[in-house]
Amino acid sequence: MNRVAGLVLAGLVFLLLGVTLTPSPPAQAQTFCPARGKPSTDCDASGNCFRHCCLSSGLCPTSSCVSSLEGTMDVLCTGSCLDEIACRPFNPDCDPHTNQASCIGTVVCLTADCAGVAAGSICLYSGVSSNFMVCDVPLWSIP
Repeated sequence: MNRVAGLVLAGLVFLLLGVTLTPSPPAQAQTFCPARGKPSTDCDASGNCFRHCCLSSGLCPTSSCVSSLEGTMDVLCTGSCLDEIACRPFNPDCDPHTNQASCIGTVVCLTADCAGVAAGSICLYSGVSSNFMVCDVPLWSIP
């Protein structure tokens, strides 16, 4: 009987030593842009936040330059404006997953006049239509 109990105990020890436990990754707090305040969008890291937008995903919480970027005004590019400029996404894979979210981009000129907008200006697009917002965000105010 002692011999059987010894073999069973040895088998259990062997099984226990053979089990590999994988440690779980440490819990991380979810990051929001901005860290405090609304509107906000989730982001992978606080260093990827630009105002209320996440640069790594390209997402902004709204299509408003005023609320998403703390700009001074929104200018809607529609009609003939779309023939002169385009909004190139910061992240080409950006997909606004709600009807309120938008993607951040920069203005590229399609004509010499550039619709009177500076190339490289910040723009927001929702993906719902070809129209987009051109944002007046003074670069000197960017932290």
